[in-house]
Amino acid sequence: MGELYYPWADIASDAGLVVRVTDTNAGWETRARSTGGYDRAPLGCMWHHAASSPSTSDEACVNYQVRGNPDNPVGNGTLGRTGEFWPIAAGASNCSGKGGPWPFSRGDCPKDSGNTYLVNFEVNNTGVGPPGSPGGAWSVELIDAYFALSNAINAYLGNLPGDIVGHHHYTPDRKIDPATAAAVEGPWHPRSLNASGSWDLDDMIAEATRRAGPGPEPEPPEDEDMASKNLLVQSSTGSLYVVSSDWQTAFALWGEDYAALVLTDQYVEVSGVRDDTIARIPNVTVVRQG
Repeated sequence: MGELYYPWADIASDAGLVVRVTDTNAGWETRARSTGGYDRAPLGCMWHHAASSPSTSDEACVNYQVRGNPDNPVGNGTLGRTGEFWPIAAGASNCSGKGGPWPFSRGDCPKDSGNTYLVNFEVNNTGVGPPGSPGGAWSVELIDAYFALSNAINAYLGNLPGDIVGHHHYTPDRKIDPATAAAVEGPWHPRSLNASGSWDLDDMIAEATRRAGPGPEPEPPEDEDMASKNLLVQSSTGSLYVVSSDWQTAFALWGEDYAALVLTDQYVEVSGVRDDTIARIPNVTVVRQG
């Protein structure tokens, strides 16, 4: 039995989403499919729509996922019509069915394993549009919430923003979600892949990546001089030292000794080091006083 259960509600709330927990989805923190929690950190997010009717309320949609469907719990969470997030199951869920395999940045989701390798989110949407319809439109608020949720989940799990896949892409022969592209409102408009209006995955990945913003600055490459040469160090009070490149040993310098070393290419100059830093280096010795 898998042991990993995830705080979807906290992650969604930290991402700015409104989180809804009522008697309908209470107990989500320990809910999972028969296999229990995840065996490993999920590799990405799978995007769905619930194919609910135009009159289905968010709570009714969630109730079906928690207890109405015999294969419950269906998905790990649901976005309501205006982007509110309803957590369903903190552990693995039943949602992906057969499909795949599919590659992600940290590894591949094996064939028919989307339930236990991915995070699955439904949306209370008909999936058939049309634009502006109460149950079929993808409002700006809903689109913003879906990208924010997906990016926050992937960031929490150590995935890339582009570690997403639609149910259609994973199972193209029998699923169309998310759809329809024509019903997406606002400045972002995905291309349509088929007559059903399934969203183009390349467009989804590009937008998720754009919204995530630039990644962390890469670590600068280690200076070869710093790695291979001793350091000529001047402390914040003006004292001079030769320090090993690993900052483990040092000795103090005066006058002519320092001048002689400056004329060689065996050292790298470093200045402004705090005296308490120098004091923590073992084996600081005095060459001579002058």
